[in-house]
Parts: sequence; C-alpha cells; structure tokens
Amino acid sequence: TGDIIVTAGAAVPGTSDSAAIVNGATAVNIGSSGVRSNNLTLTGGSNTVNGGSSRTSDASILSAGQINILLAGNATLTGGTSTANGAGATAKSSAQANINGSSVSFDALGNLTIVAGTANANSGASLLSTDFAADASASIVSNGAFTPKIGNDLTISGKSATATAIIAGQTVRAKAQGLLKGASLDIQVGHDLIQDNSAATATADASAGGGAVAVHRVPPSALVLAGVTRRRRLDETGH
Repeated sequence: TGDIIVTAGAAVPGTSDSAAIVNGATAVNIGSSGVRSNNLTLTGGSNTVNGGSSRTSDASILSAGQINILLAGNATLTGGTSTANGAGATAKSSAQANINGSSVSFDALGNLTIVAGTANANSGASLLSTDFAADASASIVSNGAFTPKIGNDLTISGKSATATAIIAGQTVRAKAQGLLKGASLDIQVGHDLIQDNSAATATADASAGGGAVAVHRVPPSALVLAGVTRRRRLDETGH
C-alpha cells in the first residue's frame, strides 16, 4: 500500500554509473488486485561521458517476462540529464526513466505522467542510425500487446535535446522523448490524454561538416502510441 520510488543518482563525470534498476528475470509485480501499491515514481539521474566507456544513470523496472503494476495513486516517469562530451565513437550516456517488459500490465487509478529529461551530445556512438549518444527519454514499453488503464489523466511530454557535430563526417544524435509503446495498444483513460511539448526544445548543429540529429518531441499518436488500436475513456467500458 506504500509508495514505490526508483531514483538514479548523479554520477561522477566520466568515471562512474549511478543507475537504479529493478530487474526481475521472469516477472516483476507491484501491487495486486486485492492490495494496490500507492504511487510509483521513477526518476533518471545524471552522467557525463567523456571517454570510451558508456555510462548509465537510468531509473528502470525491467523484466524478460511479465511486469504487473496496480496502483491506487499515480505513476510518474521523469528522464534525467545525459551528456556525451568528447565521448568515444561507441560510447553512450543514458539517463532514462523506463519500464520495459516482455509483457506489461498497467492499471493506475490516478494519473500516468511520462516526461523526458535533458540530452546533450557533441560526440559518442554514431555507427548506426539508431545510436543516440545521449538519451534522457522516459518510456513504458511492452513488447507484447498492451492495454494500460489510467483512471485520470495520461500525459506524455518531450523535453530538451541538443546535438552538435564537432567531428567532420560524424553524425551525432541526442534524444529526450516521451514514449508509450506496445506491440498493440488499447488505452483506457478516465479523463484526458495530453501530448504536451510546450517546454520541449531541439537543437541540431552540423557546422563542423558532420551530421546532427536531435529528437525531443512526442511524435504523432501513430508513432508514440505505436500500434495503437484505439483510445477510450474508462466509463465506456463500464470499469
């Protein structure tokens, strides 16, 4: 019936990690149908990568199996601050707040708020188009069908991403994105679904002759709510 708080720390720049991770090999259960937990809060930390080693300051709940979350109150995921500054060609800085499972069941009577943090990169991992040298995203990802129930508001927000290319021929990417994703989605929302980018910014500077990609916005519903089949209010289902 209490609160669940997962908070990553502030890492020593370039030398350490400061992640806070809950990892269940087969399952993670938070609350139950008979006794719900109260609030769930995940907050990313901060780190700076300035060498060849990747660093993580993620706040995560992970499982190769099922994740079951039943809350009487709210769930809040907030990304941290990730910085890749003079990082090696394969190094990444991550300060995410994320829930990721083979299958996720989510039922909160209050609000679900997913807000990204701040990502800055001028170097780092760039070999693949999916490589982000700095990532401060906030996300809930189910690799199976996802039918989240939110009793009040669902809010998803991007924040601040800055990518500055300083090496000719190198593409630098930074991401601070809010994400709710399932193989398919049937979202039940008691009140409002809000995609809010009012405080989000993106800056990409490729003046050095390289490439720069900054991702901060919540994409259109078809992308951020990947595989969405429908969105409905809880009162339409009788629950």
